[in-house]
Amino acid sequence: MSNGENMAFNLGDFLFQVFSLLFIAVIVTMIVTSFRMIRRRRMELKKVEERLNKVIEKNDLKE
Repeated sequence: MSNGENMAFNLGDFLFQVFSLLFIAVIVTMIVTSFRMIRRRRMELKKVEERLNKVIEKNDLKE
């Protein structure tokens, strides 16, 4: 291989590695973001449930 071919081969290897790492990073980021969204939604639902329970208790006390 000449020096130019070797340089192109190395550049191709480098680009492949960069895209592979970016792909893995995107997948990990998506998984982490999904878990955070699920946890946040669950916490919001608990808060809403607590508020509803308070309203129901107040309503029951009035009757």
